Amino acid sequence: MRTHHRSRWALSASAEVDGETLRLYQAQEATSRAPSLVFVHGLEESWDIWSGIGQRLASRFRLLALDLPWRTGNGYAWCRRRSLGDWLGAGLALLDAEPTVIVGHSLGTGAMLEHLHSASGPGPRAIVLASPIYRGEREPVTWATAYRAMDDFREMIGQDLVGRLRPDFDRGDQKLISTMIDKIVDRVGPIGFYSLFLLYAVGGIPDLDRPDIATLVVAGTDDPYATPASLSALTAAVPRSRLVRLRGAGHFAIRDQAPDLAETMITFFDQCLTP
Repeated sequence: MRTHHRSRWALSASAEVDGETLRLYQAQEATSRAPSLVFVHGLEESWDIWSGIGQRLASRFRLLALDLPWRTGNGYAWCRRRSLGDWLGAGLALLDAEPTVIVGHSLGTGAMLEHLHSASGPGPRAIVLASPIYRGEREPVTWATAYRAMDDFREMIGQDLVGRLRPDFDRGDQKLISTMIDKIVDRVGPIGFYSLFLLYAVGGIPDLDRPDIATLVVAGTDDPYATPASLSALTAAVPRSRLVRLRGAGHFAIRDQAPDLAETMITFFDQCLTP
């Protein structure tokens, strides 16, 4: 049986970049001798969404988590100032050395692919793309694409809300959930949504031609963004990638199925990081 350590986190570094505050948190149990692993959160998430997975990896890695402009409750002016990859690069600059592993969720996976596509240097030895949002550069963008993206956005918010409220939430109270989704969508607003949609749609997310980086792609079978077509395109675009589907998991498997996802990641790390 594996021993899990409940990690305590502390602010390690911060910086003001183009009007946005970037922060780096570190698990206090981390030691300098352990390989470093940095977490990259998704849209409208907090850096501490990784706590469940983190406590299962704390004995293996020096754990770090970035707090990026697409955090919960922030505005969307950052969309017009830098690309996703540039924002992530600015966040990674807070680290004292190149991380051994980068793990991202949702929008964070797109930021990782953009950053690694253009970054110089050796890069991480391994990455994990959890619940990725991916569109190949050659996939056409139509009005149907935009309408579907809005529907998927609402479904993603609903899955997040149900996961946060569990186990107290009564699944029968769909009217309440619908009202809460409406309030979140209203707060994001059309400018915020379409700014994000353009990041996804215009030009797509670049391929990652980095055979030196081992890649795990993991997604739930109930994730609205993880279609067979998108996952097939992603794994084809990323050398040394392997795909794992989590049965019954939605877009927030990193929180709602943290034990299963952590075990999948540990198996992957044992295979690709062993000297």
